Amino acid sequence: MHLKPTIENPFAWDFPINGSFPEAPCDELGIVSALFRINHLCCSMVGGMTTVTLMSCVINCTNGVLKPFRKMLFMCAITELSFWIVDSLTQIKGKQYEDIVLIKVEGPLHYLRRPFHVIGTALYVFTACLSMTVLPAMAYFRYYALTRPAPLSTERTILLFLTSVVFALPAGISAYLSYDRSAEVEPGFNFGTLWYREFPLPPILIGHTTKLLGLSFLS
Repeated sequence: MHLKPTIENPFAWDFPINGSFPEAPCDELGIVSALFRINHLCCSMVGGMTTVTLMSCVINCTNGVLKPFRKMLFMCAITELSFWIVDSLTQIKGKQYEDIVLIKVEGPLHYLRRPFHVIGTALYVFTACLSMTVLPAMAYFRYYALTRPAPLSTERTILLFLTSVVFALPAGISAYLSYDRSAEVEPGFNFGTLWYREFPLPPILIGHTTKLLGLSFLS
């Protein structure tokens, strides 16, 4: 129990309800939280199997008519694998209150220090955006392969993929800056009062849209 800001939870801390603290750990969501964790575990397992299968198929089974598209499919497989790894490590649980987004990391990163929570959240946003920015790159690769005698070279394919990475980076960077420091816009406010009633209060990341960094991230 922490009654004031700490290094791991600088913007949220435990507070009493009706003048007293619970005598035992409690969670307002109860069984919903347990179902959330079970759902995330199942999705992580199934996602891992399908992602690894996709990567294996791209490496070993893209022959014949699929061979010209191997590099494009490899871009897709790398993106999916990256998102699955980050999602499994973070397992983000969130809540929105008006213009404030609160996040709790429930995956294996939960056991590490706060900077890793922020980095994990930023990587989650980055890989999620990468899964969208890579789609135009894949479309261009298909168009080029269908309208030219030969598909894009390895060097140009890598450059095409890096272009997708560059377009996804701003979202990841703004997410990092937002969840790391945007709560400073309201110094001294206990953002734990906006989270689900949970005791003891877990480390919470705050994305405040009234600050430019938070607004740029949500935009």
